[in-house]
Amino acid sequence: MANAAGMLWYVNNEYRKRLAQAQTSCGLLRELLRQWWAESDSARATHYALDEITALTDEHRHWRSQHYYDPAQNGRMVQGERDITRALSHFHRMRLAHIPRLQNLRAIFDQIERPNPQITQLSSGDDLWERALLALDDLTQFQDYLEALRAS
Repeated sequence: MANAAGMLWYVNNEYRKRLAQAQTSCGLLRELLRQWWAESDSARATHYALDEITALTDEHRHWRSQHYYDPAQNGRMVQGERDITRALSHFHRMRLAHIPRLQNLRAIFDQIERPNPQITQLSSGDDLWERALLALDDLTQFQDYLEALRAS
């Protein structure tokens, strides 16, 4: 069962990392657009995306408190085979519910006018618009990542 326990630990941490990246990227983009194009479709879409990602993050946090952590172990990950299997099963169901919401966010971004790249480009050369889209794609394609992980 060590493989399943390792998978549970890895799935939780990787998904949390991707949610945080999406939240950070959309948050930075929202603040930038708020300054330049407060009433634009891009600003509204970014605000909506950030709200939705925050809701997904809250759902993930709830999953962790209900299924990932062992209540008797003071914040430690569940250890029993049944508990690990149950946690992975609930994670899978949560992810299935997240996918259409993430696809909807991406579709919204694909339909609206992209802000001028001169506004969204950072001095480092990164583009906040592109970074936010990549973060959404990483979350949406998380299942592909898991399948590649299982195959290796």
